[in-house]
Amino acid sequence: MNKGLLLNFEELKLSLEGNGYYIQENVLPQNSLSKLIEDFEDNLAANNFEQAAISRSLNQTTKIDIRNSKTVWINNWEKFPEVQTLLTDIMLTLNEHFFLSMKRFESQLAWYEDGGFYKKHLDVHKDTKHRQVTTILFLNNCLEGGELVIYNREDKNKIEKVITPSEGMLVTFFSSQIYHEVKETSQNRYSLTTWMRDDELLPFKVN
Repeated sequence: MNKGLLLNFEELKLSLEGNGYYIQENVLPQNSLSKLIEDFEDNLAANNFEQAAISRSLNQTTKIDIRNSKTVWINNWEKFPEVQTLLTDIMLTLNEHFFLSMKRFESQLAWYEDGGFYKKHLDVHKDTKHRQVTTILFLNNCLEGGELVIYNREDKNKIEKVITPSEGMLVTFFSSQIYHEVKETSQNRYSLTTWMRDDELLPFKVN
């Protein structure tokens, strides 16, 4: 593993043990972050974003009363080698520390327009519980609205943390343990969401 990036891996492990989630700002060099932001804007200009779906099983459906955002999958990491390295190092580190068997990760750019939101949910599906760890990398600042709300691991009705998106901040949590939501936005909100999985590559994507 290449631990030359900026994430504090020891704090990551300790915080996941204690709380089920971890927050750190400035996890990437600015040039690596800028490449992601540029790609995000290129996808916006090309109208590549599609309305995000929700899924409680293998069946997807679009319900904008539950999730109102747009997404596009990242299928080519050649432009973002340091981001790929960071995510790979997180996956391998957590595999070793928590005796997990994550084999791959899938990532999507997420765009919340003014008025977008995602109500409280877990990142695992009823019939497919392969997502083990979620990371959210914020790609812009949101001064008001669009907060990520983290709920207590032991009490899903108790708010643990309200996180204001800040460019370059990474939030990591256990996908099956941490309920979370995105509060209604009042401006564009850009992020990269990644799910680390313990299965082999599927022939299709599940939102």
